[in-house]
Amino acid sequence: MPKIVLIILTTLILSSCHYDYQLCNCNSKDEKIKLYNDILNELIEHHFYNLYLGTENKKIFNEYVSTSSDTAKIRRDLIRLQNSLYNDTVRFCNIYLDTVFRPAFNQWTYFQTDTGRYAKETKNLISTFSKDGQSVIDSLNSIQLSLKPSDFKLCTSKILSLRDFKSQKGKCSIGIVSFSKAFLDKTKTKGLLYCNFHCGKLCGKGELLVINYVNNRWMINKTILTWVS
Repeated sequence: MPKIVLIILTTLILSSCHYDYQLCNCNSKDEKIKLYNDILNELIEHHFYNLYLGTENKKIFNEYVSTSSDTAKIRRDLIRLQNSLYNDTVRFCNIYLDTVFRPAFNQWTYFQTDTGRYAKETKNLISTFSKDGQSVIDSLNSIQLSLKPSDFKLCTSKILSLRDFKSQKGKCSIGIVSFSKAFLDKTKTKGLLYCNFHCGKLCGKGELLVINYVNNRWMINKTILTWVS
């Protein structure tokens, strides 16, 4: 599937009425588990190219590229498909949690001297969270290792360890995801988190996520793309 179409479909998802989607609630009292659960659920359903829909995703794609495509109808169909898949575990596609993580960001001195657009945007963003930019970088360059697949509660997909990837060959796959440690501000209601996502040889991206805690759940407020394939 052409990457540009996947990105357009993702944009359609993000522009749709978010409350129409069934929200997957994590009731864990462990704040770290809740944070990563909320964010991964949102990523799967709104940022990972609708791959969690399996074969239905191909039907949506074919409809979109047809000459009579109706974006409003496609948006409604995507929401309907999410609703029908919600908690139907037999139909779940797999996503794999990777715990091998390579540093994604240069040292803070780089962002202080580079005048490029990406460096400026990243520097300004990090500066709103802490005066110690290097501590933020260190957090974003450290992988999240404390959570296991069994700690996650997903409502439209199944999460497995990357060790299970080969044994699941032939089954519906969303891709492989890894996370950095989250850096939270003093209020513990805003944070930064880095995510790597691989969905094939020429499919994947890295994103710096700005996350907010609103109405008892963590949500993605903004993303900065660090790489795309």
